[in-house]
Amino acid sequence: MPRNTAFFMHQRAVQIVQQRRGDGAASGPPFSFTDPTFGGNVLAIIDDGAGGKFVGGGWTSVTCNVTSTTYTTGYTRLVHLLPTGEVDAAWSCPVASGEVGALALDVANGVLYVGGSFAAIGGESRLDLAAVTASTGVVDTGWTCDTDGIVRALSVDAANDVLYVGGSFATIGGVSRADLAAVTASTGVVDAAWTCDTASGEVRALALDVANDVLYVGGNFSAIGGVFSRYAAAITASTGVVVSGWLGTVSSGTIVYALALDVANDRLYVGGDFLAIGGGSKVDLAALTASTGAAVSGFTCNTASGNVIALAVDSSADRLYVGGNFTNLGGASPAKVNLAAATASTGVVDAAWQCDAGSTVRALQIDPANNALFVGGSFSGATGLDGEQRDRFGTVVASTGDLFVP
Repeated sequence: MPRNTAFFMHQRAVQIVQQRRGDGAASGPPFSFTDPTFGGNVLAIIDDGAGGKFVGGGWTSVTCNVTSTTYTTGYTRLVHLLPTGEVDAAWSCPVASGEVGALALDVANGVLYVGGSFAAIGGESRLDLAAVTASTGVVDTGWTCDTDGIVRALSVDAANDVLYVGGSFATIGGVSRADLAAVTASTGVVDAAWTCDTASGEVRALALDVANDVLYVGGNFSAIGGVFSRYAAAITASTGVVVSGWLGTVSSGTIVYALALDVANDRLYVGGDFLAIGGGSKVDLAALTASTGAAVSGFTCNTASGNVIALAVDSSADRLYVGGNFTNLGGASPAKVNLAAATASTGVVDAAWQCDAGSTVRALQIDPANNALFVGGSFSGATGLDGEQRDRFGTVVASTGDLFVP
């Protein structure tokens, strides 16, 4: 796959920036996004670098509510949305016989990495992992890195040409690796020198700090890289060596589902199903000092009867968005059901921010420039999100919690 296929996305990104700042000839319309309707769970949402979205999940149909068109064949489990929310009909990369649960985008080189539990994508045989030309949806026929299990988390370091892959597999690219691997992003070849296997578990979440050469890993493993570290760990990204003395292990609980990193403030937010982490008593949600792994003592934002599955942090606004299947967060009144916003630095829940989801929230993606939060999950029906009709996908005004209406 040519590495210069990003020109289309780069030009569109420049146009979007000019529209927002007013520093170019372009002066486009204000932000407007019409939510599509998905016929199955939404598990992953990422920005395409130009105002649109790539969305992955388990659906077999998606309805574009801009054009009132329902797409099936050619648009299963992976879709590209234009900046208006319209389904990109020219972008077709159907996924067969499984879900898409992980996405990572290399904007500079125009490559979308796709992970999940599938056997084919875009008409090509691929087991659970593939590289796709981001601007067209065409699968790279020369890039093959099959696994024998599920890919649940991806993170790409474009500058160093590395793709980190986490999941529940024993081999990847024909190489023995337990649940975590580093792959040459441009070729799909597994790094033979980078070994950081887990023990008796799987990897569910990754967060990469390129500047400090740290890869944060979450899941339900009991050890990683030969070092005892339950469910959360810090790895030297370039070598795969576990960071010695990092304190963020879970001492009571069953799994870490989500990680969100705020490098500027040395914070790592952790969500899952646990009672204690980093040396502190925390229920399902915690803030750790990223560099040490120690729990931030003043941050107490426990959930009620449920788990945290998705996190998104906006450090510029001091906001943390939390999704999952809980009945309340931080003891807020009124209760926050499955979705909430909190002050990131303190963990205090915003009582006025009310956007309940009718079922589990599984994916969050923040767009600070447009004051928008994109929400994906299992919710559906007349009261799917914020008491309104939304099926597995919705756009929320990030600052207020109101459902965005274009």
